[in-house]
Amino acid sequence: PGGRRSGDVGMFVSSTWVLNQRCRPLSSQACAAVPRYVKHQKKTHRTCVNRDRCRSWHFKQDRSSLSCEKIFDVRQENEVQEARRQQARERFYAEVHKPEKEIDLGKVAIYICQEEFPDVEENDIIAALDEIAALVEPRIPETRYPLKVIQAINDVLYTELGFLGDKKHFYNWEYGYINRVLVLKRGFTISLCILYLEISKRVGFPMVPVGLPHHMLIRPQSSSPDLDIYVDPFYAGHLFFRHDCYREMAEIYGVEEDDERVRDPKYLEPIAATEVILRLLRHLKEIAMFDRHNDKALRLTERLVLMGSMYGPDHRDRGKLLFRSGRRDLALAPLEMYLSLCPDARDVHLIYEMVRDIRAGQGRTSSS
Repeated sequence: PGGRRSGDVGMFVSSTWVLNQRCRPLSSQACAAVPRYVKHQKKTHRTCVNRDRCRSWHFKQDRSSLSCEKIFDVRQENEVQEARRQQARERFYAEVHKPEKEIDLGKVAIYICQEEFPDVEENDIIAALDEIAALVEPRIPETRYPLKVIQAINDVLYTELGFLGDKKHFYNWEYGYINRVLVLKRGFTISLCILYLEISKRVGFPMVPVGLPHHMLIRPQSSSPDLDIYVDPFYAGHLFFRHDCYREMAEIYGVEEDDERVRDPKYLEPIAATEVILRLLRHLKEIAMFDRHNDKALRLTERLVLMGSMYGPDHRDRGKLLFRSGRRDLALAPLEMYLSLCPDARDVHLIYEMVRDIRAGQGRTSSS
């Protein structure tokens, strides 16, 4: 969704070499250099941040005019990027399988973005986070009162640097990757929570995530009653107290503040780092599937499986994505897993049809 930028992507489509540059203006020199170009219809940019000003072009050039060296260079570059993605996935797997208290959310966020952006360097992201923390440190008084520390972080992140939650384009896929959040200074709830947690950790004021229904806050790690405060990174670090959280949940459920569902204490308890990662991956997966970016959605789903997810829809989506990509033999196991985990789901009959189709295809192949 909103403001997606895929960068320069090289691929073969039939007998045509297509370079797709999205949401970037085309200079007059580039126009003269390109044999022919086709402007997208505006309806394909229904979620673009700058819809009215967006100029997105498909550049088409006959494959026959490309030299063998050019084709080889592109293939070699694709192999290098795939190797980097594999390395990022291995580091991701190693990090999420550490003991819960040892998982570094910042590193996990970097490894997630490296699979989508293979050229991103881990040290560059860490250096950027360190620079933000260095701006916060001088503003913290010697007494280090919790509210003073939070105010210092808010002043730097939101007032000086201009970070902000973007309600208008909440489903922009770029907002889920830490490298893009640092550049765009926009994000959605989970990514901004991770950013805030990383900054607070670096200034010696550790905080923990709190998972409300359909939202996420953070709070100081200390369990002291005096620190029963909650910070909303999406809304410029706005402070909540316990009764404020009850009011927010009452609005979500459409009930009174004294309703039992609202005052369930589990909603205000810290959640594990793995839960934050699962929420982030599932949100990005939903965006990718909505955009029909099947390859990206499949990569995200594979990461959920690497984390040992036993959530039925994760396995269903993985099976459906494999099925659509033509890898039907690989789709069978996750679809069957979904049927075993969610036997009463509404879409069970559709999944059964897919499973029967796969098995029938396997039968034809074995008989031939």
